[in-house]
Amino acid sequence: MRADHPKLWHPIRITIVVITVWWILFCLLLAPTDNPAAIVWTIIEIAVLLLSPFFPKSMSLLFLIMSQSGPWLIPGADVNSLP
Repeated sequence: MRADHPKLWHPIRITIVVITVWWILFCLLLAPTDNPAAIVWTIIEIAVLLLSPFFPKSMSLLFLIMSQSGPWLIPGADVNSLP
């Protein structure tokens, strides 16, 4: 019988989250922005990413949508977007 909830702390899932958060923070520190909206957008992206182990389907999809739409919605947010 399959469990209702996936393993929250699966090593691969946690590794992907840690690497992505590190990448976003590194990009933010490497090329800081003066735009407060871009900083708030990045903080929300990190929060969504950190919630993804608890809600893997919805938060992961929301993070991918946010990371791709950031450059279109907020000038200066392209530094923190994933390719």
